[in-house]
Amino acid sequence: MVYCLNLSCNNTLNPDAHKFCQNCGLPLLLRNRYRVIKPLGSGGFGRTYQAEDIDCMNAACVVKQFSPSSEIKADSTALKKAEELFNQEAERLFQLGEHPQVPRLLAYFEQEHSLYLVQELIDGHDLRRELVEQGAFSEQKIQQLLNDLLPILKIVHEHGVIHRDLKPENIMRRRKDGKLVLIDFGVSKQVTGTSLGQGTTVGTPGYAPIEQLRGQVFPASDLYSLGVTCISLLTNCLPRNDGSNNLYDALESRWIWRERLPQSSSFNPMLAQVLDKLLQERVKDRYQSAVEVMQDLTDDLTSDVGVDYSKLRDLLAIRKWREADLETRALMLKAASRLKEGWLTLADFDKFPIHDIHTINKLWSKYSKGSRLQVATTVLRAITDDLSSEVGIDYTYLRGLLAAGNWQEADAETVNLMLSASGRKKEGWIDLNSIRSFPCADLRTINRLWLKYSNGHFGFTVQKSIWESVGGNFDADVKIYKQFCDRIGWYTKGDLFYYSHLTFDLSAPKGHLPSGRAGDIALLIRVIGKFGGFGVERVTSLVSRLESCGIK
Repeated sequence: MVYCLNLSCNNTLNPDAHKFCQNCGLPLLLRNRYRVIKPLGSGGFGRTYQAEDIDCMNAACVVKQFSPSSEIKADSTALKKAEELFNQEAERLFQLGEHPQVPRLLAYFEQEHSLYLVQELIDGHDLRRELVEQGAFSEQKIQQLLNDLLPILKIVHEHGVIHRDLKPENIMRRRKDGKLVLIDFGVSKQVTGTSLGQGTTVGTPGYAPIEQLRGQVFPASDLYSLGVTCISLLTNCLPRNDGSNNLYDALESRWIWRERLPQSSSFNPMLAQVLDKLLQERVKDRYQSAVEVMQDLTDDLTSDVGVDYSKLRDLLAIRKWREADLETRALMLKAASRLKEGWLTLADFDKFPIHDIHTINKLWSKYSKGSRLQVATTVLRAITDDLSSEVGIDYTYLRGLLAAGNWQEADAETVNLMLSASGRKKEGWIDLNSIRSFPCADLRTINRLWLKYSNGHFGFTVQKSIWESVGGNFDADVKIYKQFCDRIGWYTKGDLFYYSHLTFDLSAPKGHLPSGRAGDIALLIRVIGKFGGFGVERVTSLVSRLESCGIK
């Protein structure tokens, strides 16, 4: 059947062979070329039909007829604006040319006092229909949606066009290749200068950002609508006709889309961060271009040696700095084939894979906005540490605590590790024989870490030097011991400090840490205070072991 497009015709259906309407007598072919075969839909500005181009092997196409509603016709200003919007869709499609994911403009003309726009037919379905038929979109589908649409928006915006009505209904999935196509440029706007457009409020409530509802649009306005589209498809929760949305807490002025995700699902933190930035209320807090979004979605994770940096990227994206520190260390060891040794030499750095070091540096710089570059530098410095142990002790956590300046936790961890290394975990304290036979490699590792991360302020060899400076030797008495304690801040006003009175920052006296007195050992401090001879023996035993191990 062939449709008659005369708005006054009472019987619009005609047999295929007819060239004129059997009811009203008007020509059925538009421009003697386009034969309308069925309606597709209608809106406030007009009607849309599927048609055939008889001059092009009956190729399918879309005909849009300008047919404003009676309410618009009754308002001359609204009628004029509606006509402008209809005209501008043709202008925009012509302007965008032959982009494979934007419908091609085939013709634009007036016939029998009606305006017509003919464009390429996209054989497929819109994303709202896909949501109804297939349910909520997966994370992977949202990622693909962004990968498909962002390059389109990049081109659209580069042509100075703002779509202004981006929503699931205006995104088609093409049947032949599954690609997404952006349609309906009827309310798009041409902008100039600083990419600011002002004028009539258009768009769909719930998808349009606040500035658009106030008559101003930017490229970031389309990106906001893209963000709403994504979270709506993710959660199967679309905005209502009045613009209200179960994904937005108006009382708290915040999006709560994460709370609408299935409880059992995990979501890529990097993608979540991108969506959050798309949805920012203030224009300046959003992405300013499609290119910026694409860059955040496509971090360059290049590796010369096949190392996967995605986990590091995800940790940085959610600001888990300590975990990112440890992951960086592990990845660098892997990239340098030094996992077994657990540390890097300067020679390893000289030949470290160039793309890998660039990837690590770019990720830290990007996600920390520069504020955590010192942390990254610390990681690069720390990875050269020799964490050797004769008895299989892992000193990674201690190194992390010291690198972060967490002195009290590092002091407690030191005692814990020394108890493990000396086989005294059960007893909970280290006796003199255990000090005198403490594994040299472990003692060297602990001392080196304290020295390095305190810049020489703390460490066993610092304490040894102070002990010797006050006259300490193997024949030293309690008086010398008290002088030593006074110099390193363990003894003041004639009494020995409780553990809780120690100072855990770099303002403490030199040699103040490690105290060797964490946990239950704190009780022993009072004993040492009363029986200083025991304190002398502990210090002399430690000094003796440092010397026998060649630790200076």
